[in-house]
Amino acid sequence: MSLVRFLVGGLALVAAQSTPALAQEVVLYDGQNYQGRSLRLSSDAPNLNDLGYNDRASSIRIISGTWEFCKHARYRGDCFVASADQASIYGLDNRISSARLISAGRGHRGRPRDRDSGWDDRRDDRWDDRGDRRRDRRRGRSEITLYSGPNFTGQSITLGSTADNLHNYRFNDRARSIRVEGRGGWVVCQHAHFEGACMQVNDDIAYLQGGMAGVISSARPDSNSNRRGTRPREGVWLYDGREFVGRRFETVNDVPNINDLGFNDLADSIVVARGETWEICEHARYRGRCEIVDSESISDLARYGFQNRISSLRRVDGYSRW
Repeated sequence: MSLVRFLVGGLALVAAQSTPALAQEVVLYDGQNYQGRSLRLSSDAPNLNDLGYNDRASSIRIISGTWEFCKHARYRGDCFVASADQASIYGLDNRISSARLISAGRGHRGRPRDRDSGWDDRRDDRWDDRGDRRRDRRRGRSEITLYSGPNFTGQSITLGSTADNLHNYRFNDRARSIRVEGRGGWVVCQHAHFEGACMQVNDDIAYLQGGMAGVISSARPDSNSNRRGTRPREGVWLYDGREFVGRRFETVNDVPNINDLGFNDLADSIVVARGETWEICEHARYRGRCEIVDSESISDLARYGFQNRISSLRRVDGYSRW
């Protein structure tokens, strides 16, 4: 598998210059939002299996330094680089097998570069506390800003209302990072008129992952609110993270092949509208093992053997749930 590195930039807290430098440290957690069993590292870990922590990490706190995390031992497979805390690890959740220090420091204020993508932020230096100040000012109308480069760089467009086709704004399939301001979140989708896979966006995203980079064609305010536990008024929501976080796929219609919409074998949690019953199947066209979900919110499909295994789904009102 070719090496893929996602640059996830950010700003750690900067202390006074007189404060002695801290050892370079990172803390891995086996739950999202820094919950669960943790492992603290202050040096390279070429194989987390040796430390009893292989394929367990779901969130990360960066105490100091910039670190690289990889899917396989000895820094092989898909990797990403982080210099700021990661409350969720989309794409490599429970899949990290090695970690190593890339550069020392108490926060990344320079101009890092994504070695694979070729992007850098020389055109727009936003590695400061502007994001924190913006979050403190979030009041009133919600707005979303899409950037053509990662880490909020490049050309941008700011939306304050529904945009059902970004082609009309000359920004179709261009977004690679996102900022959100104001109260409420947004939904961004792969295709115009909110078709294809969609993702719920509640906060800034420095680097779009999960197949959404460079493919967003529509955006709208999230009228269903951002609170965990909410559900669609109709249809189904699938999330690529447990506990209803991450990229979100929405449908009110039968889907015989989710692969056509870019969400095949990605679902980790599911929410079904009240009063509706749906069948989920592990293969396209409702083949293979299938199960019934009736007005249910399932935070972890692994409990039912369906984590990353849904390839088709359809509404089948009248059945009882499993």
